[in-house]
Amino acid sequence: MSGPTEVSVDIDPAAHARFDHARLGMFIQWGPYAVAARHEQVMLRATMAPEHYERYGDYFDADLFDANADALADAAWNAGMRYAVLTAKHHDGYCLWPSALTDWSVSRTLGGRDLVREFVNAFRARGLRIGLYYSLLDWHHPDFTIDGVHPQRGSDVDALNIGRDIARYRAYLHGQVEELPTG
Repeated sequence: MSGPTEVSVDIDPAAHARFDHARLGMFIQWGPYAVAARHEQVMLRATMAPEHYERYGDYFDADLFDANADALADAAWNAGMRYAVLTAKHHDGYCLWPSALTDWSVSRTLGGRDLVREFVNAFRARGLRIGLYYSLLDWHHPDFTIDGVHPQRGSDVDALNIGRDIARYRAYLHGQVEELPTG
């Protein structure tokens, strides 16, 4: 692997001004880790293997979100918020949309409901700007590299990475990032 790549980002002054004007927003983050009722990094802190953590995905249900994306958008607007960001995929790799690239998603227990689409439609209809957070980390994917802060970390990280291919993971990541704005 090569070293870090320097990335230059040009900030659109008009976009920056819109963000400054909006001032108040909401960051929505939930997924299978909510079932554990502890914190979003339960997989990391409890050093869980993906197959052990998957039990949370088996019980994850968007019951309090059912038919309430509109109500949540209304509440955000009425509170003075003008934007919201949804975590579409957190470090645990679980996707809040029915990704064609994995079954570790809402397809598992929610029948393929697209929670990202529901969020986007409701918040845009209310006039709120939206953003999507997509974690580059994926502790569930079998090709994501194990390091010292990975839930499966151990004393011999090199041995744990035998057979893992970051190029395959990168292709997966790019495919999912393409799915989000086009699906």
